[in-house]
Amino acid sequence: MIPVPGETPGGWWDNTGQAQAQMAAAQRNGYSSEFDLETYFLHDVPPEVLHSPEARQRPEADVAFESVCDFSSWPPVLIRIVAGADDRLFPVEFQQRLARERLGVQADVLPGGHLIALAQPDALALYLLQA
Repeated sequence: MIPVPGETPGGWWDNTGQAQAQMAAAQRNGYSSEFDLETYFLHDVPPEVLHSPEARQRPEADVAFESVCDFSSWPPVLIRIVAGADDRLFPVEFQQRLARERLGVQADVLPGGHLIALAQPDALALYLLQA
């Protein structure tokens, strides 16, 4: 999620057209447009990772989606964006568009879905080490 100054994470969803991008990707790729964890988060996470103790989900606090992004601009530092090629919640084309529009950068596409750190940890670690 790439916010703009003053945007709440909750407002981000409508402001970016995420739901429309998710729906279009589901129709194009033949999976359900109805959200469920298996389809959108877990479809490419290996079973041994899913069943490990470290993979236990914890609830997020609602305040995380209500807090305003209180900054006037992004800092003048190198910013890189990683997009999962198989992300069903934030389709890769959607992430690439947001990276261009909101930061003026090209998203780097890696294999994996929305939980790329769980599904493709080696590829992500290698990418981060090269940064």
